Amino acid sequence: MTGLARASRSSLPLPVIAIAIGLLLPSTASFYLGNLRIDGTRLVLFAILPALLMRAMSGRFRWQYFDYAILGHAIYMVLAMMVNQGVFGGLKSGGVVAFEAMGGYFCARLCFTNIGAIQKFLKLMASLYVVIVSLLVVEIVTQKNLIRDIFSAVADADFNVNSKSRFGLLRPVGPFPHSIHAGVFCSVFFAMFWVGLRGGSRLVGSLASIVGVGVSLSSGPLLALVMQIGLIVYRAIMKTFKGVRYWRILVIALVIAGTFIQIGSNRGVVLFVIQNITFDGWTAFYRTLIWDFGMDSVMAHPLFGIGFSEWARPGWMHSSVDAFWLLTAMRYGLPCLILMVAGIALIYRNVAISAREVADPRWKGLCLGWVFAMTAFMFAGFTVHFWANLYVLFFFLLGMGASMSEIMQKAIKNGAEPQAKRGRSV
Repeated sequence: MTGLARASRSSLPLPVIAIAIGLLLPSTASFYLGNLRIDGTRLVLFAILPALLMRAMSGRFRWQYFDYAILGHAIYMVLAMMVNQGVFGGLKSGGVVAFEAMGGYFCARLCFTNIGAIQKFLKLMASLYVVIVSLLVVEIVTQKNLIRDIFSAVADADFNVNSKSRFGLLRPVGPFPHSIHAGVFCSVFFAMFWVGLRGGSRLVGSLASIVGVGVSLSSGPLLALVMQIGLIVYRAIMKTFKGVRYWRILVIALVIAGTFIQIGSNRGVVLFVIQNITFDGWTAFYRTLIWDFGMDSVMAHPLFGIGFSEWARPGWMHSSVDAFWLLTAMRYGLPCLILMVAGIALIYRNVAISAREVADPRWKGLCLGWVFAMTAFMFAGFTVHFWANLYVLFFFLLGMGASMSEIMQKAIKNGAEPQAKRGRSV
């Protein structure tokens, strides 16, 4: 029996199902436990915590370098908040954010023990995509947020958020705190659906992803989707050239282009991209100011950031920072960001090695789909801040990639999957 056949018989762990459903709960539907706000995603993480602890203590989980880096990121996050807001305040505010990150990450790390579970998770997400996108379409047509209306009626409270318009159309938010979050959520699984699945789930999930990004009316998610499509098309074309290291060629080309922009432009690579991926000039200008003043804050407080304190900026600018990577450095300091980036780089390396060495095209497709999707997800982080549902999803997918590479390396080592020839293209 092949590794893939054995994997097809596996079941989807309940904590993973709970996380998937929790991602669709309105982030504004919350209650307070003492002075701690509990929303749907946090409630799910608390509910699955005992199951995760049992799995962690079973003795079957092996820590890897990237696990220590991601854990170090979370610990440093709490430490930075304690420096900025005192011990109690830091443990509370930093601890809850670290709990969201580690809950999502280790749910995937502890629960995905075979490829079959990952495939079934993607099929579940394809079905949930249909539900979410249907709600977004209804919202943009009727201007009614059904899922928030239902929660508001049940709890006898108002859980709706103020939606904005673009091109004369309402930008739907669904269960997310912002319309751009809805778009990023709908974009991020496209490559994993298209490259990592087969049959109806592949088509349904991919189509739902495209529709969801379209109705979000946001440039960031649209670029994330286009980036994934571009990587898929690039691979399909370059695979016809045998023996060509086309990923190396792409990386070298991007490095050369980035160096040229960095040297030849007075804006740098990040600002050049930000200013050219928006639907209107004002948004591009405002995001440039965020990065300018945000980087000043990082340089002024490089070790522990500023926590939740106000950052120096003109009085007419609002306090939100629409950039995940920038805000992480601003709040918690550069070492915290470096630890996260190091963990991500190590996970990327392992997934890339697995994609090169594994022989089964469906397993290879899962690796490549994850790389394409996470590349787009991380790119979106330059113009979008991740919090609530999307923040947990980001770390969950990191954990999924880490588990995926570990599973495949074990299968190759044990002979469950034959190794591809050295240098074989992926």
